[in-house]
Amino acid sequence: MANKIYYYELAEKKGISFETFLKAYLKEGEGRKLPMSLNEPVFHFVEKFIEMLTLIKKEGKKVAIVGDYDVDGILATYIMSLLLKYLGIPYVSILPNRFTDGYGLSTKLVDRAIENECSVIVTVDNGIVAFEACEYAKKQNIQVIVTDHHLPSSDGRLPNADLIIAPTLKNDNIKAPNICGAFTAFLLARDVIREAKGSERIIQNMAEIAGLATLADQMDLQYENLKIVKYLMSRIKKQKFSNKGLKVLAQIMNIKLINATEEDLLFSIIPALNATGRMETAEIALNLLTENEPKNIVKICSKIIELNNYRKSYSRKYADILINRISDKDINCTISVLDPTRYDKEIDKDLRGIVGIISANIVEVNNKPNFTFFKTKDGHYHGSGRSIEGFDLHEFVNSHKDEFEVLKMGGHSGAMGITIADEENLDKFRKALNQEKVDLPDVVKPYIKLSTTMNFEEIFEIVNKYGPYGPSHQKPIFVIETTPQNGIIFGKKHLQFNVTIFGNLINCIYFFNTELDEIKDKTCNIFFSFTKDSSNKLQLNIEKIEPKEK
Repeated sequence: MANKIYYYELAEKKGISFETFLKAYLKEGEGRKLPMSLNEPVFHFVEKFIEMLTLIKKEGKKVAIVGDYDVDGILATYIMSLLLKYLGIPYVSILPNRFTDGYGLSTKLVDRAIENECSVIVTVDNGIVAFEACEYAKKQNIQVIVTDHHLPSSDGRLPNADLIIAPTLKNDNIKAPNICGAFTAFLLARDVIREAKGSERIIQNMAEIAGLATLADQMDLQYENLKIVKYLMSRIKKQKFSNKGLKVLAQIMNIKLINATEEDLLFSIIPALNATGRMETAEIALNLLTENEPKNIVKICSKIIELNNYRKSYSRKYADILINRISDKDINCTISVLDPTRYDKEIDKDLRGIVGIISANIVEVNNKPNFTFFKTKDGHYHGSGRSIEGFDLHEFVNSHKDEFEVLKMGGHSGAMGITIADEENLDKFRKALNQEKVDLPDVVKPYIKLSTTMNFEEIFEIVNKYGPYGPSHQKPIFVIETTPQNGIIFGKKHLQFNVTIFGNLINCIYFFNTELDEIKDKTCNIFFSFTKDSSNKLQLNIEKIEPKEK
């Protein structure tokens, strides 16, 4: 990965302000500021959706909300439950178990809806390719409403549902159709409540959750997505964020919400919620969102933090192990197989849920696409893949899929899941992806060069002004040339030191790095992003350090 340095020092000498420089660097355009249509329905079929809900309520039917086990699916389920509760429609929330149910609406979940005396199923964040499940539901006289944000089948087929609402099918009034499942659920819920001339407060509360899901699902921060995340962050800053459970979770995790950035949410609260579905069951996170009793909230938070700690320790440990076992034959895409019993005699957790995190960690270090597989009890290999910028992993695998037996496959250019029949086909998979050298893109990463004589507090405020940051609007990373001071290793795995900026000592944290001797008493290029610590003091989060040659 090559560096591209933009020197603000040169621009400063020409009298260009940092804010002007940053706007040009970010290519800030009017396109990112287009407003969402807030005063009219977004989806063409919202009127039919309202009619169906009205009839469901009139006939006294019970609804099963079927979500997903990731954060977007959990939050989408919560939003839809708030809507049905507001309308007075009886419901039950059903989240699939990653290990026993698999992804999305299935015949097994239809049966679970029937067991709960439901005659209607509303999906959120899934369902647009649930062909078998929808046919099965029809035979059981179960009405199905699909709300999803994923792409339909490549052959254009749609499931036999009573209603399908998805931004990927029609643009409607949405300027950016790549919204997440919870945002889709929110827009529907908002239009239903406004049609009923209901409370704006519940809409505001739902909008916060949709903003959190947009961050969690790593949606491009353009148009509606940018607006909903900005709304979330403004509610947090004004101490108006409403969900009790999430506020307690932040407090227990030592996150001061009033000072929180989108990165604090992305690297703390969101992974903690996600850990429930990865390590055990997503219902734990859903229970946190719906619980109001303080004692119960604290108990649920403790369980979530326990699972998150498992997730962090296992994923980091096994990523480090598998990085050292990468084969030289994997010239295009590295293939790893996680076998926990090889390294630990007793593992009381099913670790299929963390293969995606492990794969992402391997890509970060190795800068090549990676698939990490986990052998399931039935002998199949369940895998999760991650790519690098500019390389379409899904298209790459799809072009070779006739060379090995695939039981299940789905995803997009940057991330995908795949299930392969057996070890023989796993070997075929490895050979197919690495049979001839592919020119992987040479990713050039941009940085802004600053001087240690600049006022970083002012720069931090300007950087925050043009947030929130995320996909398609990346937070700027900076570089300075300086000598680290007072370096120590803490927690046995992180590096902490100081740098002198504008005459003041500023704390720096380099997570998961302990190479203190590599930088001690050396002039280095330090690559970092700005943040604030728990006491609201400026802090630099280090991305990498390059000691300079003497």
